[in-house]
Amino acid sequence: MKENDIMGFLNEIGGRFPDAISFASGRPDNRFFNLEESLNLLSKLLKNDDSQNNSVRTLMGQYNKAQGVIQDSLKNYYKTDYNWNVKEEDVLITVGAQEAMSLAIQVICENGRYAVAYEDPSYIGFSKYASLTGVKGRNIPVDDTGTMNLDFLEEELKNCIEKGILIKLVNVIPDFQNPTGAVMPFEKRKKLLEMAEKYDFFIFEDNAYSIFRYEGERIPFIKQLDHSSRVIYVESFSKSLFPSIRMASMICSSKMKDERGESYMKRMVELKGYITVNTSTLNQLILSEILKSSGYSLLSYNKLKIEDLTNKRNVLIEIIKEKAETVSFDLSYTIPEGGFFLTLKTPLEITQEDVLLAAKEFNVIFSPMHFFSVNKTDVKSIRLAFSELSTEKLKQGINNLITFLNHKLHERK
Repeated sequence: MKENDIMGFLNEIGGRFPDAISFASGRPDNRFFNLEESLNLLSKLLKNDDSQNNSVRTLMGQYNKAQGVIQDSLKNYYKTDYNWNVKEEDVLITVGAQEAMSLAIQVICENGRYAVAYEDPSYIGFSKYASLTGVKGRNIPVDDTGTMNLDFLEEELKNCIEKGILIKLVNVIPDFQNPTGAVMPFEKRKKLLEMAEKYDFFIFEDNAYSIFRYEGERIPFIKQLDHSSRVIYVESFSKSLFPSIRMASMICSSKMKDERGESYMKRMVELKGYITVNTSTLNQLILSEILKSSGYSLLSYNKLKIEDLTNKRNVLIEIIKEKAETVSFDLSYTIPEGGFFLTLKTPLEITQEDVLLAAKEFNVIFSPMHFFSVNKTDVKSIRLAFSELSTEKLKQGINNLITFLNHKLHERK
């Protein structure tokens, strides 16, 4: 395994120590997958097809449009849950958010002609893919809001222009950012849009967690504020349905064009056709039928999951707060308004070797914040993913983590 292959490292640790309590993976709780209901909806759709030409059977089993076949259902979903009018022709259905990232990076950056920028720390699937395909990347640190530092971004844009490098795509996770769990303020979203217009770049808005808001008022997506066709919005359904659905909606206005006047959407659809041909029609129809059965509301469909996550967050905060009073060092934490992650700040430098030691000797796995960072400046914070664990395991896991930190502190002395 390569030294910087963090995903591979965490997967390896999880495989080697399956009994360890893991705060490392942001996987959803499988108790809410509703697989039987999903498959029954699909079966019912097939049985109810009484057409002579078996249109539903053909739709389910055959190759299909590269752009997707359930745009009408997604249009109704965005209108119902977010009062957002989305055009069907602007929706591309991809094999998860990762395919959407790859399509956007390849098409907009034109095989490395242009560069990308991304938050630091952030989800490494975007930055790593860009790096693997030879696209230059610029990591922009987060500020005290836990989201992209726009002053730093502007300086980097200017510096790159002077060097003859053009940043054409900026990746942000404005809602419950991975890994910080932070939310980008409304005014900051507007400023980022203004900068996109001024410096001629596009924004890749990655949304996997916004549906899981526990408290506070929802802030409009950056795409909803976009009046200049500067934003590509991507929503993964791995968290709101289940990961094996491997599907995301990618919303890109047909007005978004390259310098030759060609539509980015058209180019991405064409490229997708040569990569994955089309996203699984069976999986698309599962999502479509779930939307129809829930009144086109994933907020309603995920109500119990949101309540469960809220409870888990509260339990996690309570146990950390309790433990913080018993240790001889400062232990601070963030209180996320939603999402799957909480940031725990310690006074100790946490290394990759520490993760292995904690798993082996203390039966707990976690992700140091620097795993998600290019600069690796924050070496003392830990991302705690609490989405999958039961409340009992949350409590035991924090006990194990505190025991490990005490051990490390004692060793340092």
